[in-house]
Amino acid sequence: MRLPCQPRQHADRTGMQPFLNHLLVLGAALGLVGVAASAAAQTSDARGATIMLVLDGSNSMNGRIGADPTPKHLLVREALRQALPKLPPATRFGLVTFGHRRSADCTDSELVMPPGPVNPVGTLDILERLPPRGYSPAMLGLRQAAKATEGAPAASIVLVLDDLASCREDPCAVAGEIAAAYPNLPIHVVGLALKPEDAQQLTCLPARTGGRFYAANDAPGVASAVEQVFAFAGADRLPAQPKVPTPMPAARAPQPAATTPGLALAATLTEKGPPLDQPIRWRITGADAKAEPIEAHAAALDLDLAPGRYTVEAQVGLARATRQVEVTPQGRSRLTIPLDAGLLALTASLQKGGRAAPEAMLSVSAVGSGRAPSPALWVSRPSATELVLPAGNYRVVAEEGLVRTERPASVRAGERAALEVPLGAGRLEVEAAPLRSQGGREQALYIVHEDDPESPDGRREVARSAAPRAQFTLPPGTYYVTARRGMAEVRERIVLRHGDEVKKTLAIGVARVQLATRISGATATTSEQVSYRVLRLDGGLREVVRTRAAEPILELTPGQYRLESRLGSQNAVAVREIDLRAGMEQRIVLEQPAGFVRLRLSDGSGGLGAEAFWQISDAAGRLVWRTSQFEPELVLAAGRYTVRVELRERVLEQRFEIRAGETRRVDIVGG
Repeated sequence: MRLPCQPRQHADRTGMQPFLNHLLVLGAALGLVGVAASAAAQTSDARGATIMLVLDGSNSMNGRIGADPTPKHLLVREALRQALPKLPPATRFGLVTFGHRRSADCTDSELVMPPGPVNPVGTLDILERLPPRGYSPAMLGLRQAAKATEGAPAASIVLVLDDLASCREDPCAVAGEIAAAYPNLPIHVVGLALKPEDAQQLTCLPARTGGRFYAANDAPGVASAVEQVFAFAGADRLPAQPKVPTPMPAARAPQPAATTPGLALAATLTEKGPPLDQPIRWRITGADAKAEPIEAHAAALDLDLAPGRYTVEAQVGLARATRQVEVTPQGRSRLTIPLDAGLLALTASLQKGGRAAPEAMLSVSAVGSGRAPSPALWVSRPSATELVLPAGNYRVVAEEGLVRTERPASVRAGERAALEVPLGAGRLEVEAAPLRSQGGREQALYIVHEDDPESPDGRREVARSAAPRAQFTLPPGTYYVTARRGMAEVRERIVLRHGDEVKKTLAIGVARVQLATRISGATATTSEQVSYRVLRLDGGLREVVRTRAAEPILELTPGQYRLESRLGSQNAVAVREIDLRAGMEQRIVLEQPAGFVRLRLSDGSGGLGAEAFWQISDAAGRLVWRTSQFEPELVLAAGRYTVRVELRERVLEQRFEIRAGETRRVDIVGG
């Protein structure tokens, strides 16, 4: 708890004074207490907050959550039906959806509604016409939504999705990209029964942009998450303005504040506890059903109100309480609302008392009476210092990599509890040593195996990563790490204990070879019609590489190889054998003793237009090539050849010779 409470702040309902100067902005709708908030005097933006909804329209949204028979996209649509009308009138709302137009297209993302006034009926009408259909290019949708917020003074993105698999996107890279281009644009994520690996990747988005992550693991959780994220985003980083239920007279004699009808509000954790000084979400509703409620974020409120009976709701974190109060004509009514809540400080570590694990995912669930696990109430990285929770018993889960640990937590009203959740794990960081000519780390594939007696080869893969440097959080045990780059790989056995942080640099014994082809007599290499084949000679002849790249760069394990360069599809082949050693880097140019030939039928006066079938044989009579092209062009190894042309009524033959580096035309004269 933080004491003492902030001075109460006053609202002038005449409109002559900004409401709640030095208003503290709510740090987190789900109770991230202690987040620094702005205390500067702010003037509200007449346009209000801008919210861009990025909605999953992929085929997986036709699926269900748990035993509920309602498809996920209909659950979200119903949640929007309830949440959109509750947004402040000044809010601007836009919509991007992805996967809704084509069945298998990772470019299918569309800005359906640019930011504009909130229109619940119009939004739902659009969604009715967009049944889930294709893949899920969610990161493309985020980029489009971010661009649509340009110029908005207080904007945020809400991403609602259930899957990340189909388009193989990197949320962490996109989060960094958006955070750099739009530094004040938080991304909030609502995950619909996400797979653990998807949830872990998606936390990069709120973690790097200042947003929040909401887990919806059942049908009620979808409605709750959508309501909470919209309530937070609708007020995110904007000073809240009160919505006055009854207009005051245009002019009245000045009155002392103590005798003016109104309401002074504060909240405490317990009945007799000190007032809280962190921002509280207030909602004041009058007896007049037609009047709009007052909504604000502040540690304490002191505002003018017409006499009457009001319902006051206070919420901070996950704690909420409601009270009735009567405002009398004689002066200020005072109400302190006890939340019956406590504070829970959470940390995650590799082992008890050891180094913190900032990349772990923490979730908090209430402990229910039934056997079925309760859905997560809060999910985030352990960057938040404290949570405000109703008094009760909870289950805290920490997850990172392949490790998952649970701990019980008991929260008592008015007390602050601290809980460390040790993962009981180790962390392994591996990278491949660069080749001598490379200035930095290079991409490699890392695969981690562990012993498994039931697997055919006695081991099973538990993790893999393709990155210059890979990091794995693993239970204690013995692991076999393979680092692979190109055709080369190295393996190492690593023992990991509780709390270990092991860093390994694996030296992959490779040679780097760049291949090129040059026709004899030419000064430059050629990329025309070239292909390569590499065969391993030691340990049995076998092909290891085949490519059509003009000048491929190959990484090969040490050994003996045969390099073949082929021009075209005929007999122009250059061969060279090499012995490669670890660390060797060289460029090998294969010399092609070949020439270019163009064949042409001629009757001595301009050519023959008849259909023809061509066959070319070398000096030994071996068939080299056949075609029915009109005027064939081909690459041949230097030497003597016979060309045979079959026409409808006759057969023509002619001998010719091609020299290395020569380009010539051979006319076949028809007589």
